[in-house]
Amino acid sequence: MHVYGVQFFAKNSLPDNITLEQLRKEILEYLPQELFRGVNSVFLGDFKYLQSRGAQAISYNNSIFISSQQETTKEIIDDLAHELGHNVEKRFFNNIHNNPTLKSEFLTKKNRAIGHLRNSGLIDYDYEATVEHDPALDDLLANEIGLHNLEKTFANLIVTPYSLVSLSEYFSEGLEFYLLNDAFYLQNICPVLYNVIVTILKSGE
Repeated sequence: MHVYGVQFFAKNSLPDNITLEQLRKEILEYLPQELFRGVNSVFLGDFKYLQSRGAQAISYNNSIFISSQQETTKEIIDDLAHELGHNVEKRFFNNIHNNPTLKSEFLTKKNRAIGHLRNSGLIDYDYEATVEHDPALDDLLANEIGLHNLEKTFANLIVTPYSLVSLSEYFSEGLEFYLLNDAFYLQNICPVLYNVIVTILKSGE
């Protein structure tokens, strides 16, 4: 299957309720062609590397690998949108990583979240918030506390708890939310991120 000139491969049998044609239809509906620039191929399958990392998708060498062991087409679209966010991030690195206003917004939110976790007794050590990926915080949020357990707690602060892990994930989670969920909500709670995303998408029109 080809979409926007990108070849999609199903390395294993897909679940009965997921078809490549339905996947193609939803990609064309929700994901702009500009996001796929620089992506050569997308692989769907039961990949041991993803299993070993407890991940659903990963980008590598201009290709995207997504687990086919999912219940709905929407879940695959979510993962694809997220990885496309990282693809866009690489192309617009300066707009994101050399943007002091965006960094400030991210770090302000991260410090507020960390303060809440500390006051709740979930962090008992001194923690300096940075824009880089923090494996310790990643493990705390995902495995010790559980991301789903923090969704209501941080609902009016960030679009997803995982976006606290790094500036990279802040952008990619934000782009996914903008495309597939509620752009107006993103604008309300993360206005700088919203403006960066809109500017990037408009530059590709």
